Amino acid sequence: MSNSIRQRVVQRLSAPSSPLREEGVRLFVDHALGHKLRDAVDLQDIHALVVTALTRDNLERIVSRHVQPGWQRYSQHAPDSDATVGDLVPSEARAKMHALAEQLRVPRAKWLQGCVDPALVRRLLGPVWVQVLLNFTKRVAVPGFGAASSAAPAAGGRGLAGILGRSVQQQAGRFVGAGRSVMEGLGIDVEKKLLTAARDFSDNALAVWSEAMRERLASEEGSLLMAQIHSSVIEHVLRTEFRDLQLDAAELPIDRVHDMLPELVAHAASSGFVREIVQREIAAYLAVEGDRTIGDLLASLGVLDEARALLVAQGDELLRTLAESAAFSDWLSRLLCV
Repeated sequence: MSNSIRQRVVQRLSAPSSPLREEGVRLFVDHALGHKLRDAVDLQDIHALVVTALTRDNLERIVSRHVQPGWQRYSQHAPDSDATVGDLVPSEARAKMHALAEQLRVPRAKWLQGCVDPALVRRLLGPVWVQVLLNFTKRVAVPGFGAASSAAPAAGGRGLAGILGRSVQQQAGRFVGAGRSVMEGLGIDVEKKLLTAARDFSDNALAVWSEAMRERLASEEGSLLMAQIHSSVIEHVLRTEFRDLQLDAAELPIDRVHDMLPELVAHAASSGFVREIVQREIAAYLAVEGDRTIGDLLASLGVLDEARALLVAQGDELLRTLAESAAFSDWLSRLLCV
């Protein structure tokens, strides 16, 4: 190629405005868009590239630089917004949601059976129940129930207070039966007092329970029992097979959920609340990463060489097939003509 032809080609391709260059770009883009996905994407290479990038250090950096700040921005923004959950749900989808709720069955979750040792729960809650019951009996002004319950009972005490004064395990297991035995020996007046005391006590029973529960969890034994319960749940879940989880998922009306998703997502995406979040997060991402080249970003993920080789291979195939087309030959002729 002579210098004059080369100069004309360079001039036409580098001019501030070049219809011929724009035509060539559109020609390449349209050719690329016309490729089938299975021909344009090598699944094995893409998989290897993604796996290489998903290292602990890379994910930790992404979480610290983008996920955590993003969540903090949302947490600061949401309290100042008047948007409701219903604003993100179109009227058509609301009717479907009500119909879905009417037919929804709670999963049986059989895989959860045995995840918590009942003995640990009894040991944890036993003293809490005793505290609640003691507060209740203090309201019953009858012999063997009232003020005597706060005193240390005799070892062979026959009243309800004597039973409550024993060990937690004994009280938790025998309270119902013992209480029934005591009631059978009392008159109707005492039964009425018990009912009145129960009604009065119900007003603050939750507060008594909450306080007793806080004290129990703050105790050394309570903390140890909760740690054992947490550990048993986690280990049980980790041993669960996915096929057992699928049994619950199979009972859910997934088809109805899929039917609602397009309406929900499309409506939510156009709402001011979601649009503002998306725009803010894009701006925040560009503020952190915007000055970096794509190559720098790939290099930080440790996949620059692999990604470059993959893009070059795919680009070479696209250019080869493009050069074979009549449209490219015509464009090249017009580019090289005087």
